[in-house]
Amino acid sequence: MTDFNIHEQRGEVIQNAEHIVNIAPPAKDHRRLGIDALRGRHYRTAATHLKAAVEADPGDPSLHFYLALALLQGVRPNRHSRESILEIQRQLKEADRQPRARALSALVAEDYGLTWRRYPAVSGDLLTLVVQTSPAEAAEIVLHVPAREARTWQQLVHRSREWGA
Repeated sequence: MTDFNIHEQRGEVIQNAEHIVNIAPPAKDHRRLGIDALRGRHYRTAATHLKAAVEADPGDPSLHFYLALALLQGVRPNRHSRESILEIQRQLKEADRQPRARALSALVAEDYGLTWRRYPAVSGDLLTLVVQTSPAEAAEIVLHVPAREARTWQQLVHRSREWGA
């Protein structure tokens, strides 16, 4: 018991605790928060959470893929700085076991280098890569990366249309 006096006020504090338990707040699910922010097109928030998720689980290729999408910020690759593209490509390299990451990497390289201006033909390798990407994954890429002139983007749009079929 503790007595206290504040000017003309007087009181007593009685503390009686057999057990004091400090409960830590639940850990944030950075993966879920990042993917939800990405789907809402809140790219900076998504990137912040996905960076934290990658730090916690650097071996998860999906996290690297989603972080690359978030780092693109809904802007086509040729509008990004070289440093930004290098970081995006680094993330995609960590996820290159996944066809969707390789497809996004091809799209980033094609649009950043504007190679769609010089090479109008679509290679067989690109077609194979796009077919390996699920229609839902293709839709996710074209939603977040508006590079309409790029052949890779056009092929991913065709693939994404199979999702609704």
